[in-house]
Order: sequence, then C-alpha cells, then structure tokens
Amino acid sequence: MNKEIRTFSDIEFRATEEEDKKYISGYALKFNTRSKDLGGFYETISREAINEQTDLSDVVALFNHNQNYVLARKNDSVNTLELRVDEVGLFYRFEIDEEISYQKDLYRNIQKGNISKSSFAFRIAEDGEEWEKRDGMYVRTITAFKGIYDVSPVTNPAYSDTSVRNLDEVKEKLGKKGFNYEYLIKYNQLRNNLL
Repeated sequence: MNKEIRTFSDIEFRATEEEDKKYISGYALKFNTRSKDLGGFYETISREAINEQTDLSDVVALFNHNQNYVLARKNDSVNTLELRVDEVGLFYRFEIDEEISYQKDLYRNIQKGNISKSSFAFRIAEDGEEWEKRDGMYVRTITAFKGIYDVSPVTNPAYSDTSVRNLDEVKEKLGKKGFNYEYLIKYNQLRNNLL
C-alpha cells in the first residue's frame, strides 16, 4: 500500500522558548475531525486508528516532508522527537538546534506566521478504512494505521500529493444496493498489491 500524506491548515503548532531552549510543538493529526475536500471525498480519523499495532518505531520530523531537512527523530538509537497520543490526536515536540541553520530559520518563520500548517505521512493497515456516503459526499474513516513515518511543519497543503486511487470504484460500489464493504476492502488490497 502506498504511503499517503495529509496536510492540515487548522492544526495548531507553535514555536516556544523554555529555559533558554527553543521548541516546536503541535499536533500532526487530530481524531474525529473532518478534513477538507480531498478531491471528491472527505476523511476522518477514529481515535482507535493509532493502536498497539501501529508502527511508530522510526518517526522523523521533516520540514516539508523533505528528507534533506531533518528536524528530529525517534527510534531505538535516537530520541530527539517527542511523540504522544492523547485524546486530541498525535502530538509532537522537538528542540531547535540553532547550529543547524534551517532549524533556526524554520523557528523564525513559524514565529512570523509564514509557516502555519502541519502534516504527516502514513500507511493504512489492512482493513483499516471504512467508506460511506453521507449527505451526498463520500467519507473515508481511517480506523487503523499501519504506521506513521513522518511529522512535518509545512508551507503549503499537500492535498495534490494525496490520492485514493480507487475512488471511482468506491463511488460505483456505494451507489449499488446491498453494498459489500468487505468486497471493497479485498478489492483495494488486491489492486494495491498489483500496482
């Protein structure tokens, strides 16, 4: 299954100073909130989507999802990124290293309001999504993440980078009486394995 990216303009994150140290913190995602139109569908993330099976073993904070601009990381060897799942969503926090010029620049740009969005990269677990049609709109509920791979302060939404390749098939199946969600899940898995 392909990695997907979601960017939110309404998720707050901030640059703060504590005891002569500078931090960037915020939420990479929030539970039970509806996204903007993602190209013919809306999306929401259930509280249970991050669970014991979700791979959080190597999460990196990047600027604009660019691997050349590493901000912090959390894995078995490095612990410069704080991650916490709470009732709101996935919280992240890291200290700014002012000897790294782009971190210093990012901190200042956030203070000035030039950068004000947050994003994350993920994969959906097998059987980790549900589709329905509500009030004439298609809604995808993410019920389980396979993994979260990066959290990123970003300059612009990355909606053009996100897609659900099978939205036409979802529309067709949801339009039929007696729609079988299990069939759609199996179809998605087969199609993703072939692409």
